[in-house]
Amino acid sequence: MSQNIQSLLMQMNNQLQSQKSDLQNANVVLSDLTIRNQLIDVSLKELQNSTNEVVWESCGKAFMKVGSKQYTTKLESEKKDNSNLINDVNKKKNYLETSINNTVDNMNKVLDRVEQAHQASA
Repeated sequence: MSQNIQSLLMQMNNQLQSQKSDLQNANVVLSDLTIRNQLIDVSLKELQNSTNEVVWESCGKAFMKVGSKQYTTKLESEKKDNSNLINDVNKKKNYLETSINNTVDNMNKVLDRVEQAHQASA
């Protein structure tokens, strides 16, 4: 196998490893955002069932008294933002999965051609 082909395969392998790492990070972010939205749903449901006009919102190590409606609006906005991020990360995830598959396919094509050339010269 020529040095150029080895170099090409090494570059493709490095790209593949980078894409796999990015995909793993995207999956972690998706999981985190999904869990956050589930927690928001639970909080919103509790607020709906509550008769309290004020709630205590965590602010670092302290708590602030906040109106129930204001806090509900804040949670709904956060959930919407998270959902938008989930859509964006899903697009990135799909792109990375496609890129990984294409890189693997291209590496296999290069190796097949090398094998064919080796068999032809043998």
